[in-house]
Amino acid sequence: MKILHKDLRYGKIKVYVDTMDDLWYLKNVIEQNDLVKMLSFRSKEEASDKLREKKSEKVPMLITINVESIEFHPFSNYLRIRGKITEAPEAIGEYHTLTVQPGCELTIIKEWHESELALLKEAEESSRKAKLLIVSIDDEEATLAVVRAYGIEKIASIESHRSGKQFEDKSNWQKEFFGPVSAEVERRADNNVAIVGPGFVKDAFAEYLGKKVLIESTSDEGMNGVKEAIKKGVLKRAEGELRVAEEYELVDELLSLLRKDPELCALGEEAKRALEMGAAEKLLVLDEKLHDMVELLDLAKRTGCRTYVISSEHEAGVTLKSFGGVAAILRYKV
Repeated sequence: MKILHKDLRYGKIKVYVDTMDDLWYLKNVIEQNDLVKMLSFRSKEEASDKLREKKSEKVPMLITINVESIEFHPFSNYLRIRGKITEAPEAIGEYHTLTVQPGCELTIIKEWHESELALLKEAEESSRKAKLLIVSIDDEEATLAVVRAYGIEKIASIESHRSGKQFEDKSNWQKEFFGPVSAEVERRADNNVAIVGPGFVKDAFAEYLGKKVLIESTSDEGMNGVKEAIKKGVLKRAEGELRVAEEYELVDELLSLLRKDPELCALGEEAKRALEMGAAEKLLVLDEKLHDMVELLDLAKRTGCRTYVISSEHEAGVTLKSFGGVAAILRYKV
């Protein structure tokens, strides 16, 4: 994401959407009753004369809407924002849906909260970093996944189709299995690459690939192998890909404390009481709850508690959601 213009006196920030990750950040920044302005397409009815049937033509126009709903599908390439038109060449008061994709520019007008500005800054920094492509491979299948800001996207699954002696022939193995997997990796040449999996196949594929990669042994394969590699710290070894790893670590820290010393944790409403007492060191907030937690976020800032937004699109977020979407790790018992 690129911030093209910022004027907080009037609550205006104009951004350029650079990557699909930016759509997740925008989903967590934009809320109901915000104003969003961007170039969009809308039908314009025209008729050559009264006898001819009217034709509908899509024409580009700058449209500002008052946001009522936001639709975001993980790992899709669009974000849809729906609301009533407040500014446009025509159709004021009618409903319109803005479709935001990489390559779009949009202006957001709202009362900005510190946590939202922090997310925009994080999005801007994230877009300058290479993503991590993880290849989980064994002798039967290769699974390719990209680590994004909000979770892990499975992008391909390629079977080896091994069969007896044919598979034992190294040259045939490379041609029939490693070849297509390598082609998928090369299609995403801008990404950092980690090769993970059980056994020797990962090492053989890394050698076949002939480029600098990270290698991590896992006991499992497929997406389970990808998640295992992340938990083992492969993200920390890949420059710039720390968000998802950090979120897993924070939730793992919370779970560990709940097992060993639950009095150093506060879940749900208890998190607010811990913040009021100045006892909270880390506040974990699910992205879906972010807009409902403004008072809590302000309280965290005033008491020197660090806030972490946890994505609901991976297992760590699902775990936090089961605790009500908010939890605090404490400095001391209360």
